[in-house]
Parts: sequence; C-alpha cells; structure tokens
Amino acid sequence: MKTIIIYDLMKLFGYVYGFVMQKGLLELESHIRKGDEPDSPLLVDTYLRRIEHASSLLLSTYEKVSLYIHAARLLLDTVCDCFVVTHWRHHCLNQIYRPLLAAQRMVTCDDEDQLIRQFRRELNILAQYFL
Repeated sequence: MKTIIIYDLMKLFGYVYGFVMQKGLLELESHIRKGDEPDSPLLVDTYLRRIEHASSLLLSTYEKVSLYIHAARLLLDTVCDCFVVTHWRHHCLNQIYRPLLAAQRMVTCDDEDQLIRQFRRELNILAQYFL
C-alpha cells in the first residue's frame, strides 16, 4: 500500500513538473518568437538547454528528433519574421545549428533523417530569402 502511494505521488509530481516545464518553455518560445528581448541572447541559450533537458526525458528517438526540429523551426520562424529586430533574427540563425546537430546525432532510422533533410532544405531556401 505504501509503495502505491509513493508511486502515485511520484507520478503526480512528474505531471506537475512536466506542466511547469512546458509552461516555462511556452513562455520562452513566445519571447524568442516575438523578439521581446532582442538584447538578451542568453534567452535562446536557456531555451535550447531546456529543450535538451526535455529531450532527455523522452523515450523515443523519433520524439526527441521531433522536439529538436520543433526548436529549430521556432528559430527559423523568427528568422523569417520581418517585424522582429534584424540582429535578433541573425542571432537566431546563428544558433539554429544547435538543435539540428543534436537531432542529427540521434537519428536511428530513415524517417528521422528525412525530417532533418527536409528541414535543412527549407532552412537553405528561406534564410537566403529573408536575410
């Protein structure tokens, strides 16, 4: 009985922790995407470190690769937004290699590799067009 209660508490803590972490990630994503703090380059670094931590909690490599692609897509969307300050867009472009490299290191099947190749093609096209 005692082990069941402890397990339920750990399970509940995991859900609460996941919710708080997700909320923190969503707030960071919003700040990065809108360029709210363009003079704070550590914002992107903090976000990418949290993505790495969230990735370590996932079991499937496909989910991990998808999470890293999601982070790279956020940075690419920021790069392509003409209403965001130019130096912030350049900073996001300079950091986009980090989630792509992490995703590339995790590839175990062709589907994951195809996700990364497709994103890289999109990145090459859009980065030249918007910057």
